[in-house]
Amino acid sequence: MDQTTIDHHISVLKGKLKGLKDTDLSGDDTINASITLWQKQASRKLLTREDNDIFVESCPNCRRPIKVTTKEESGLFTMNGYIGHYCPWCGQAVEREG
Repeated sequence: MDQTTIDHHISVLKGKLKGLKDTDLSGDDTINASITLWQKQASRKLLTREDNDIFVESCPNCRRPIKVTTKEESGLFTMNGYIGHYCPWCGQAVEREG
């Protein structure tokens, strides 16, 4: 999903939220949750950290590890953990390399 579409939906929701504040109607929690979900749709690059022969890729939103790659004595790399298009912890869309 492109950033323009995401920004448009966030803008519409913020306008509705502003309109609700002038009334006795509730629903601002739902709109705030919707805004948060739209913000997570924009793909962000994984944070990477290298510690000796361990490479950790973490979610840019919640900072929890998503992928860990270790280098074995044989020179081969072993990948452990989940790597999809979304963080399994918070739902942030993430960009994958390769």
